[in-house]
Amino acid sequence: MNNLDARYAGHRALMMALFGRSGQPPAWRTEAACAETDPAVFDDQHRIDEAQRVCAGCPVMALCRADQLAWESRTGTRRRFPSGVVGGLTATARHQIHYPPKPKAAAA
Repeated sequence: MNNLDARYAGHRALMMALFGRSGQPPAWRTEAACAETDPAVFDDQHRIDEAQRVCAGCPVMALCRADQLAWESRTGTRRRFPSGVVGGLTATARHQIHYPPKPKAAAA
């Protein structure tokens, strides 16, 4: 196996991990408002408002959000340590969806 084959196999494995068995991004991604936005906006803690404004005007935000939450549900490590804004949700908001606060016991 030469370096080209190794890179292709690694790329294919990554694409399958990200997008499932097909290894292809979902078709809706081409319609996303963020398609032409610098990806750094969505990972910068100082630009959360800017990222959420991009998401707010996105025609496929619900699909994006559902896809991200499903992916995080399948991958435990990412679910425990989410980052960035995806589908209009911050990492903290997504973490709370996966791990909702437990109700406090009523005082006796």
